[in-house]
Amino acid sequence: MNMGLALAEYFDATIHYLTTMDDNRNGEALGFSLLANSVAKKEFLENVNVLFEKWKKEAAVRNIKIKTICTSGKILPILKDYVHKNHIYFVVMGSHGHSGVKGFLIGSNCQKVVRALHVPVFIVKDQVIKYEFNQVVFASSFKEEEKASFQKFLDFIQK
Repeated sequence: MNMGLALAEYFDATIHYLTTMDDNRNGEALGFSLLANSVAKKEFLENVNVLFEKWKKEAAVRNIKIKTICTSGKILPILKDYVHKNHIYFVVMGSHGHSGVKGFLIGSNCQKVVRALHVPVFIVKDQVIKYEFNQVVFASSFKEEEKASFQKFLDFIQK
């Protein structure tokens, strides 16, 4: 979330924080069906709301607009639809695997998201201490269809 806040502040953008309650993925991590267990579902939603409120306060202090969305279903189709309908042009997601509760809120299946979305996806592997973009890499095979992506990359780093 810190990287998302830093990028939103830098680009004067709104953060759309989206999390899903996917019964299959979350149920495996917990060892039981989340959606079938109303107590677990309620606890999950309460924890999400606590985090959302914390992040809203952090964003407000930095004068960053934030929207929070918690829904149920599989993340990839929900994210694709949300990005399209809300004209999102940049996605930031964490990559910490999906073992335990961390997988619920930080994101998983990054490779699928990168392949499926037609917007830049910034994957944060670890907690970032210093937010500088002094040296960056654009991995490319120099194919013609990568020109548009490269131009977006140049626009991003030249801000």
